Amino acid sequence: MQRKDFYIEYYNRTNRFFSDKIIWGKKEREEAWRKGQGIFSKFGRKISIIFQYLILLLCWIPMCFERELWVVIPIAILCFLLQSYITDFSILKIESLYLTYHKNSVYCSVLHDIFLGSYADFFDQLTRYTKKEVTGYIFIGGGKFYGKFRAVCRNKTKRIVLKFQTNCTIVIINKKKFVVKGVLTSKEHLISEIANIINTNQWYRVLSF
Repeated sequence: MQRKDFYIEYYNRTNRFFSDKIIWGKKEREEAWRKGQGIFSKFGRKISIIFQYLILLLCWIPMCFERELWVVIPIAILCFLLQSYITDFSILKIESLYLTYHKNSVYCSVLHDIFLGSYADFFDQLTRYTKKEVTGYIFIGGGKFYGKFRAVCRNKTKRIVLKFQTNCTIVIINKKKFVVKGVLTSKEHLISEIANIINTNQWYRVLSF
């Protein structure tokens, strides 16, 4: 994927959390809530992104004048950072994600799928491989640089959590941690490694701590 295409992908993917309409009152707020959206509109996000980078460009102008005006610079940068958080749009963050997702790594490829929300096939297959222990997996956190899932265990006393990171996958079974790390050939290979840990509650080729 080209860098330009990833920027578009990132914008469209994160844009779904912003309301379709400007929130003028209770009706629009409830409609956004039903869709799982925030109170900040998509239109407002566009304007804020333009505004935040305009601030960043203009904040260096005081350097051309007396030092008394330099106090404006940190204030402007602070405003930029706040706007970046509100809009969920930062070139530095998007570049970091682009470089991460395009590494030749199974772990990063899975993270990209998690970010896109296209992880159903991965977990359907993992569920089939672990069907004696687990009935399914639920997303509970992360979404960009990591992903966290909880297994729905048949044994209600057992708790299994999966953490997907850029360089490894951590499986936690009742507070006992297993780390799948190293070069893997495919997502199916990773699924097999995770399934082996869940089914046997042990793993002799990965680091356990």
